[in-house]
Amino acid sequence: MNFPEYDCDNEEILEFLSYLPITTEEDYPWMNKFIVDLLLHYKKEEYELSILSAHLIYMYILYCFMLKKRNFNLNDIKNDFTGKKEKIPSNISPFIYSIKHEKAFFCTSLLNIPDCEQDHTDVVEIRNEVAHASGIYKSKEDFKKYISICNQNIAKTNEAVSSCFRSLSKFLDEIKDTSGYYNIIQDFLLSPFEWREIFEEFANERICDYLSNPNNWEDMLNNTTPANYGINDSEFYVEKLELNYDDINEELIQGIFTADVSCNIDFQMASSKPDDGYEEHYYETHNISGTFEYDLISNNFSVEMDNQPLIDFYAE
Repeated sequence: MNFPEYDCDNEEILEFLSYLPITTEEDYPWMNKFIVDLLLHYKKEEYELSILSAHLIYMYILYCFMLKKRNFNLNDIKNDFTGKKEKIPSNISPFIYSIKHEKAFFCTSLLNIPDCEQDHTDVVEIRNEVAHASGIYKSKEDFKKYISICNQNIAKTNEAVSSCFRSLSKFLDEIKDTSGYYNIIQDFLLSPFEWREIFEEFANERICDYLSNPNNWEDMLNNTTPANYGINDSEFYVEKLELNYDDINEELIQGIFTADVSCNIDFQMASSKPDDGYEEHYYETHNISGTFEYDLISNNFSVEMDNQPLIDFYAE
């Protein structure tokens, strides 16, 4: 299983492709041709052909969302195929929905996202114009409009559907067993976009646990000016956390973090005799940076701070 990388500098196309399941190349290699064609035709400024390739990808992404909406339950999926000429599926695959009328895909009986219906109809009609011998040429701006609408619809669909499969007991069991992180990518047709959302919940929790642990702040606690004689109490609280990724692949996730951490500490100061000393209270919020790394194979998550603030009580 490989996390896909695309030779393209168009941000909207890259966003569009980021919604493809990570395992598309492995599980549905038939789709790879259209990904290659989309990028090739776009570079050659053949925008009619770009739209045709993009539309197949767009519908495939929507088919994957339908499986998620139906909780990957074959009995629930079968209920979508009640028409006289519709064959009831015997297995779970995104392509079983290809027999459905495309313009009706956001209707009540399927994805049921009314806000997307008209935009989706526009997308299908743009495809229809170039799929027939209409003599219609499409410009770069026409293509950008098409991809933009696709991205809007996909984003709304992701927001509406993600809660369905994420509440599944099977999903929850695998997400609790972090050794199953490698498997849920394939089991639930996760895209890089979805995987990042899920991973960030996992990573945020572990980085916050690390930054909230006083044992990880020894440099700051032990090297004050003037020197302290002990810590009576300490509390570290993460107020804000942001992640940025250096590398995401099937084995390793690496990145950097920045966090605003409030430090609430009571120091015992200035005496070799307990009854002669005094307590110095320190409260400050610091911006902390560092790195994180998650090895999916060994299921090891590590965190390291780049810097710890030094406390100088003499400083103004």
